Amino acid sequence: MFTFAEHRSHGLLSSILILLLFAGKAHTASLFTQLEGTNYMAWEAENYSTLTNLTGSTGQGIISVNTTTTITSLLGTTILPSSTNASGRAALLDNVTGINYTQNSKVSYEMTFLQAGTYSLYARVSVFEISDVLNGYGNEDSFFVYSTSTFADTASPSQVNFSATVTSNYTEGTFGWLSTGLQFTVDPSQVGNTVVFSFGDRETGAAFDRFALSMETGLGAATLDGFLNAPEPGKAALLLMAVAAMVVYRRRPTGRQPC
Repeated sequence: MFTFAEHRSHGLLSSILILLLFAGKAHTASLFTQLEGTNYMAWEAENYSTLTNLTGSTGQGIISVNTTTTITSLLGTTILPSSTNASGRAALLDNVTGINYTQNSKVSYEMTFLQAGTYSLYARVSVFEISDVLNGYGNEDSFFVYSTSTFADTASPSQVNFSATVTSNYTEGTFGWLSTGLQFTVDPSQVGNTVVFSFGDRETGAAFDRFALSMETGLGAATLDGFLNAPEPGKAALLLMAVAAMVVYRRRPTGRQPC
């Protein structure tokens, strides 16, 4: 029969694995920490800390989508299509049922930098047709950034347009990187402390897969795709606990003691 210690380690392992499974399916607030020895911070757009409804309107603003979502664009594309190249096959979408040029929602990410310096913002984006001007994508290609260059929150957000990226066929679920032209400064006093980056909807049909803040300018897709996502301490701790429980479980005595 199993000893009490074996029952306990097996139960702990099962509980942690269930928590990890739940964390992978349900949204939990994220806090990102810059990887040691790197000069960038990269993360999945859908792993936000908070998503705030600014107007109280339903069916508008930014929502999470994946390949099981049943929303479609005017071209009949499922959002997200099964052919999408979105990292993790999930993204955020400025809901196609919303109204253009309104500030309906704000998405925020809490993060901790380990290096002071100036960081350039890159976004991995796509667009889905929502207007009556089919295939033009002129009404789906912008968003707001609510953080100032020092990561302060502002009620007068910066507008980011990415029509140049759209001409590179980053449309209908195919995502590509955009250099936003925005820069943010991490002051030495902010190193090791939490700062907040926020963006929001402007034109419906815009979709967001990943973001990256890098101390290098002019980066291409190959380099940005190679950026590792910043770890989330909560999920990392659960994973370490699962590994520890597995080690304990595997080191249990092979012989069974009679009870």
